[in-house]
Amino acid sequence: DEAGRLSRAEVLDLASAHINHIRTMMTNKRLEKEALERTLERLKIVSKTYENMPKTSEKSSIPPDINCVVSNHIKLKLFTTLILKQFESFKSVVTTTNLQGFTSSLFYWVEVYWRPHDLKDYLLGLLKVLRNRFVDKKIPELVRA
Repeated sequence: DEAGRLSRAEVLDLASAHINHIRTMMTNKRLEKEALERTLERLKIVSKTYENMPKTSEKSSIPPDINCVVSNHIKLKLFTTLILKQFESFKSVVTTTNLQGFTSSLFYWVEVYWRPHDLKDYLLGLLKVLRNRFVDKKIPELVRA
C-alpha cells in the first residue's frame, strides 16, 4: 500500500514542475502570438501599399525636366542598375538560415527597400544623371520629347 503512493513532497515537486512547464508553454505561446501579430501588421502595410500603388501612379507624373524619350538600351541599363542595387541590399539584409528568420527579414527588406516613392526617387535621379550625360552631349540614346 505504501509502495504505490507518492509522498507529499513528491506530489508537490511534480505539481511545481508541471506549473513551471505550463508557464514556459504560456510564455512561448505569448511570444509566438506577438510575432504573428507583428507579421500581420507587416502584411497589412504591404497590402495597403499595393492597394494604393495604382492610385499613386495615376496621380504622379514625371517632372518636365525629365520628360524625354528613352531608348530600350537605356531602359535596360536603368533596370539593371536598380535590380543590382536591390540584390545587394537583399544579400545584406535577408537571412536564409531558417524559415522564420527568412520570413521576418524578407518582410523587413520589402518594407524598407521596395517603397514605391523611394524607388521612384531613385529612378528619377538616375534619369536626371543620364539626361545630363546624354542630352547635353547630343548622344542620340536620349532625345528630348
